Amino acid sequence: MDNRIINALESGADMVAMVTASQLRDFAEYVMTKQREQDARENLADREELRPLEYWVDKLNVNRSTLWRWEQQGKVTPTRLGGRVYYKASDFQHKN
Repeated sequence: MDNRIINALESGADMVAMVTASQLRDFAEYVMTKQREQDARENLADREELRPLEYWVDKLNVNRSTLWRWEQQGKVTPTRLGGRVYYKASDFQHKN
C-alpha cells in the first residue's frame, strides 16, 4: 500500500489531496484491517475480563453450589476481591 495517505494524515497538516480510486480502496482496506485487529485484541481482553459469580450463574444456567463444587474439584479457579468471587471466561472453556 502507498503510505503517502497515512503519512499525510499523521502529519496533522490541513491539506487537499488528489487520490485515485485504487489508492482510496487500498487505504480503506488498510483501515478496515487495522480495525479488525483492534477488535480481535479487545475481544481477547473481554474473554479474560473478570466477571462476578452471579454473571456466570446466569450465563451458564447453573446454581451457585455448582460453581463452588467445581472450585473444590479444581475445575475452576476463582479470584476473590473484597469478599466477592469472580471468574474469567477461560475458567469455563471446558464447560461450553
